[in-house]
Amino acid sequence: MRDEYVNKDSSGMVPEVVDNKEERLQRAAEIKASYFIEKYAPEPWQLASEAEPSSPEDRKEVFSESVLSRLDTETYMKLWSLASPHYLSHVSRHGFRDHAGMVYHTGGLDEFSDSAYSLLADAKQLRSPFGSRGLFGMPQKVKNELKREVFSESESTSREDAEKALHLYFNHSLASAANFPDKTAVHLAAETVADSLYGGESGNEVFVVFPADFIASQHAFAFNTGDADWKFTEPLDSLKWNDVFVWTDTFGGGISLDAGITFLPKTTVVDPETGSRYASEVQEGHRTQIEDEKIISTVVDHFSKPSYFDETLNRNDFSIEQDQIDEVKQSLITLGLYDRAEELLGKQGCYDLTRSISKILLDKESTDKASAIVELLKSERLTNKLMLAETNGVEAEQFWEQYFVKYPNRRPKHVVFYDGNPEEAVNSLFRQNNVQPKISKSEPLLGFDKNLVENQSDDPRSNPGREAIDTLCEEILAEMFPKNN
Repeated sequence: MRDEYVNKDSSGMVPEVVDNKEERLQRAAEIKASYFIEKYAPEPWQLASEAEPSSPEDRKEVFSESVLSRLDTETYMKLWSLASPHYLSHVSRHGFRDHAGMVYHTGGLDEFSDSAYSLLADAKQLRSPFGSRGLFGMPQKVKNELKREVFSESESTSREDAEKALHLYFNHSLASAANFPDKTAVHLAAETVADSLYGGESGNEVFVVFPADFIASQHAFAFNTGDADWKFTEPLDSLKWNDVFVWTDTFGGGISLDAGITFLPKTTVVDPETGSRYASEVQEGHRTQIEDEKIISTVVDHFSKPSYFDETLNRNDFSIEQDQIDEVKQSLITLGLYDRAEELLGKQGCYDLTRSISKILLDKESTDKASAIVELLKSERLTNKLMLAETNGVEAEQFWEQYFVKYPNRRPKHVVFYDGNPEEAVNSLFRQNNVQPKISKSEPLLGFDKNLVENQSDDPRSNPGREAIDTLCEEILAEMFPKNN
């Protein structure tokens, strides 16, 4: 029996019957959630760890996009607290990318990115690299872009060479994974937030987390871990190998942000126009950062004065090295740069920076040590001008709320505004909602072993859209090498 509501006119007549599909889906989601909570919530006398563990079948039923995207956040988190306490994450970018953790993932460094805008505007769908480019639609614009990307405009090529080039583009990869499955998968990190490798602005990261039960029960997945154990239940020791491939049923399909928790920065001061924590301007059509002349001037003044180092230049006592580094650390604290350096570079990177400055100050042949230090700080992006509240900056939460007022349909269903480290923000949310590891009752694949793709090259689940891509390539070749009539 369908749910329906009836519109009546002023005379009490019934002019039409309207089938409200969304209302039915909303009610179904709430019923499923209530059933799950009632079935698995611990009794008042039980500890959470003593309650009956939820079954994979029940988790698959309730941890679906249709259910999760229609619950209020409180109910959503209650469900999560009764299921597997594990998550997967994806980092987007907004603002200037000011860090990169791997040499193979430095794209966009120092450039302005509005990827978070694009993600929200694309029906809030997290898509694969190929999917996000619109390849699933095969528009002429995409064909033209591919031709420019694959083939050099300055060189002629034969049809045979063109076929080889297209094959290499879609199928060859220097990475450990096959290229086509790699590019048709959404990439997530398990049990961690990989902002240090893929993020945008330190202290201003935008990211989303999904329950591992949702990903594992609803999608085909694989782990880019070589011979390492496949598991959702703990992060790998090496962050660069923490890469979970997730495929949707269709080539261009995505994973809805509404099924996850979107984290946005809260009190970080940002530019009210761009949402970046860095001051910037547009030059020749490109947005560029502005250097903070006040910081540069202060650094030059500080390191041009006689210092502790002048008394130690002629000493060879190795034991004083740490004293020298501590002196530089104190100088950076005095200049207001130490916390910023630690946030941007990490603890080890900040320590390396103080050592490098120490070496400059101890260089007897250096004639302009202050300028050398300024250049070092510039190379580490520590002289770029930050937005401040007293210079028209606004808190990030205000920026994003104003954005959602302008574009209400782009607001994710579940939003958390946070401060501090992204991973700690997730842990804090879990603590607040009693989502915590149960004395490890979770199986490595959470009971969804059938969704694991072990052979990415041959498994059809990890090659969605292969026929469509073959068609696309044939169309490109036909345009490049038309048959003579």
